[in-house]
Amino acid sequence: MRHDAHSPPVHPTSQDEANGREHVVCASDEEEKNRHHFAVYVHNCKLAMLLRREPVNQKTHEQVRLYPSQWRFSVDDVCDNQWHHYALTFRPPPTSVVQGLADETDDWTVETQVKLLIDGDPIPVDGDLIQITEDVPMHLIRQHSTQTRMTVGACWHSRVARYVQHFTVSLSPPSEVAF
Repeated sequence: MRHDAHSPPVHPTSQDEANGREHVVCASDEEEKNRHHFAVYVHNCKLAMLLRREPVNQKTHEQVRLYPSQWRFSVDDVCDNQWHHYALTFRPPPTSVVQGLADETDDWTVETQVKLLIDGDPIPVDGDLIQITEDVPMHLIRQHSTQTRMTVGACWHSRVARYVQHFTVSLSPPSEVAF
């Protein structure tokens, strides 16, 4: 991905476009709501990953509490207008954490749940580089579909029935194919 520091659209047509987010990939509600279930996007020269927990399932005896839901990586590479290879890894929490029996384990912490690698090099776990925010699991929607729409290069917002927050630069470098 190559991205440079530029401003949001000059004449945004909605608040959704005025917020400056550019989605690389987004999974959002197919209809009725604009909830983002999963997303990777650039905002203010930070690469962010959003992963919202689905509604609490009473059969799993999961406690309703705050969970890590968004990781923002503040690294210079995101907006240096150079080609970079980005990889995000996710380690789901162990059962003891999900059930509320522990906050962390010996080999799992909130800080190590998501890792970003740029050009194969991991970004160090550092509060100045990585900001983690928490949220409660999403709520159930009554009487409506809970299907999501996965999109590359934008995000579907069903309330306005269109794609918004478009990614405006390149995801891969140009290449030549010989036949």
